Amino acid sequence: MYIRSGISIVSALKIVQSHYDHNKKMKLFLTTVSTYLDEGKNFYTALEAQKIVELPPFFKESIKVSESGGILDEVLLELSRFLKSKIEYIRRLKEHLLTPLL
Repeated sequence: MYIRSGISIVSALKIVQSHYDHNKKMKLFLTTVSTYLDEGKNFYTALEAQKIVELPPFFKESIKVSESGGILDEVLLELSRFLKSKIEYIRRLKEHLLTPLL
């Protein structure tokens, strides 16, 4: 993860943003959050202020608490793992539901 490597969150967002040229909504989300961070807002406030992507309250609150506790990188890594496992679960569920139809 970029943040664990010592890169600032703004730099990490700009790197990730370059991977989303094909997805205008995600690119706009990342640009907007980066802009708020450049203005001096913390990550939680930047996520709250943007209106492009609706994030689950649990995610935002986890980020809020982790920022004040100094463990943002760890929480972001756990949230990332959670999302990846959720995506994999949904993929497998769809696969199992569609298999009988084929």
